[in-house]
Parts: sequence; structure tokens; C-alpha cells
Amino acid sequence: AVVKAAEAQKVWSKTTFKQRRKVLRTILKFILDNQEDIATVACLDSGKTKVDAMLGEILVTIEKLKWTIQHGEEALRPERRPTNFLMMYKHNEVRWEPLGVLAACVSWKYE
Repeated sequence: AVVKAAEAQKVWSKTTFKQRRKVLRTILKFILDNQEDIATVACLDSGKTKVDAMLGEILVTIEKLKWTIQHGEEALRPERRPTNFLMMYKHNEVRWEPLGVLAACVSWKYE
């Protein structure tokens, strides 16, 4: 799975934010259309109640996706940073670029 994700990430890193926004909207629609099933899986996996799953998994993910769809392009634009007097002939810039695949195994059990 990690190898496939790394291959997909190489393609993803070359996409525009407009293309990424379209993917994010597709993911958002999928979550909204399947939220009951997703919440059920979260309950079975973690022991959460349905309310905890809906508020802690579904709602949080939906809000993060909506924020990224609306503000992500602006948030990821390169940023100029101030420099000091001795380096005034140079400029500093922060660029947000996809660098690779990240995996996390997070266990959590509600009881």
C-alpha cells in the first residue's frame, strides 16, 4: 500500500490546486453520502458511540475538507518573509510543496 501511495503521490504533486479541489469535493461527497456506514465502521473499530463517531470523525473530517476546498489554495501560496539589513539584497520565501507519503498507525479504544 505504501509503494502504491508513493507512486500516486508523484502524480498528485504535479497537479494544480484546481485539480486537487475537484478530488477533495469528490471525497467530501463520498463521506456525506456514506456517513452512516463510515460512522458504523468507526464504532466497530474504536468502540465509540454513534454520536462520538458522527461528531469526532464525520463532522471533523467534513469541516477540514470544506476549509481546505475554500481556503487551501490561498493558504498554500508561497509566502515572503522579512530578512535582515545585511541580507537586504536577497529575499526569503516559504513554499508549501508535497514531499511524500506519510503513514500513521493510531490505535484508540473507547470503553
